[in-house]
Amino acid sequence: MNARRLFIGFTPFDLPLLVFVATAAIGVWAAYDRPAAWAKLAMLVVAAAVYYVVALQPQTRLWRLAAAWEGVAAGVAVFFLLTFDWQRQPADFAWLTALSLRWMSVRPTLPGFMTSGVAGGLLAMLVPFALALEVRAWRERRIALLGVNTAVTALIAIGFLLTSSRAAWAALAAGLALWGAASLVGRLPARQRRMAKGAGVLLVVAVVVLALALADAHPGAAVALLNRLPGAPDGASRYDMAQGALRLMGDFVFTGGGLGAFAGLYSTYIRVIQVVLFTYSHDLFLDVGVEQGALGLLALLAVLGGSLGLLAAASKPKVSAPDADLLRHATLASLVAICLHGLLDDALYGNGGTSLLFVTAGMAVGLAQAHPVWMKLWDRGRRPAPWVWGIAGAASVLAVAGIFVFIRPLLSLGYSNLGAVELSQWQLAGWPDQTQAVDPADLAEAQSMFEQAAALDPQNRTAQQRLGELALQQRDFDLAVTHLEAAYQIDPGHRGVRKELGYALVWQGRLSGAAPLLQTIPEAVGELNTYAWWWKTQGRPDLALRSAEMAGRLGPSGLQAAGQWAAIANGRYWR
Repeated sequence: MNARRLFIGFTPFDLPLLVFVATAAIGVWAAYDRPAAWAKLAMLVVAAAVYYVVALQPQTRLWRLAAAWEGVAAGVAVFFLLTFDWQRQPADFAWLTALSLRWMSVRPTLPGFMTSGVAGGLLAMLVPFALALEVRAWRERRIALLGVNTAVTALIAIGFLLTSSRAAWAALAAGLALWGAASLVGRLPARQRRMAKGAGVLLVVAVVVLALALADAHPGAAVALLNRLPGAPDGASRYDMAQGALRLMGDFVFTGGGLGAFAGLYSTYIRVIQVVLFTYSHDLFLDVGVEQGALGLLALLAVLGGSLGLLAAASKPKVSAPDADLLRHATLASLVAICLHGLLDDALYGNGGTSLLFVTAGMAVGLAQAHPVWMKLWDRGRRPAPWVWGIAGAASVLAVAGIFVFIRPLLSLGYSNLGAVELSQWQLAGWPDQTQAVDPADLAEAQSMFEQAAALDPQNRTAQQRLGELALQQRDFDLAVTHLEAAYQIDPGHRGVRKELGYALVWQGRLSGAAPLLQTIPEAVGELNTYAWWWKTQGRPDLALRSAEMAGRLGPSGLQAAGQWAAIANGRYWR
């Protein structure tokens, strides 16, 4: 092994990993819960360290690491099988639930908990290594080792089956299909192999672009397709959560909302409730984007995409390790499983599998024995071709021009991002166990930032929404409606904006205008009935009466309660 590879700066992904860890550190500063953020940062640093431990190994040791990943998979399967409670959370299939309940009746139960989605995601990424060890033992006719691997693989398969995670199953199936295709392509002559790889890349790009275009044009069709998969329908909830997470990314595009902050941010600014609803977005990439901002997400994409490129580009390993092609294909299948499962769930960011986030990237680098491009140029004493300098120069000019053209919107986003961080830190201090009364003077700086953001770009939805929220806290309903109506015009699909605007219109007395907005909010009737009581305790019977009347307008479930709360608001009785 080249001794220089022992130093940081000699693997292809040092720069994106540095950016990823740096944005995670910024996420500690932005977080409303610093202790939780520090704990998460420690796990992400461990994940980066694991990457280097794996990436700097010689190829001859990578099979030992594959055996270690098989052991981790077995541990995950055993832990899941001995801790998960299928009575509280049945499987997505009735027959699997029945089988799981039978297992629960005879198993010993260990303390601890792991969700089926997380267990399924971890097993989906680790199963290919177990299968590779199985195939290698078969090729070498090592009967004893084959028997042990078969027993361990069977245990992993049972755990994987009982997770009933359709996303994990589909992700692993896609990874194994690509493994098979790569194995077939590897047997072709060199020229045909290059043509097949190029055609495969074009096909994948075309499918991805087409899928994204169709999902954007017909989101309802995408949800319906998800719900047609076997098992319980949950496509709509995942889609709604993804929409909310994307909007949170827009609020904190530069800094991220803070490590471990998704639960509070999503409940407060998307659902507008004071309880924990979801602790993560069920999407690896959205979770990173929300908590570490756009730069952190781009760094993660660079590592995963670059790893796919390393594995797909190599036709034969540069170092002749035993069955290195088999391990390369298994790593490719694992990486594909991570990427696809990451679109529908998150097992590797903020959960028990965080330390494994960059394992496959390390395996890819170790198998390719890859150095950064600049390192190769230095080793060979060559300079980049003139066209490389030309592209770099043109990109620099375009970047500078773009900054000048979009300077006001960019500054506006910067101000609203900083204001959103400060506001969330004040509003969510101690959340959800306790909430504190916020003095408007405490938020004067955040309000000033939002006002500057709105002045630079009136189309900044974050600034308009937060200004409306601050006005609601100060009970200036006219000003709140002005800002929230502006936010609604910018983004009518934002659930938090619709809900806040609907309530602001109720307090303003414009119940007819509030009805269409609040009809899309299932919890509105119950909350309005609670508001009717609360406004009465605040000495505002007029607002209590409006709340009760609005609850009655929203549907039959609110009519009886509306009459009761109207009487309470008028002081006729109290209970």
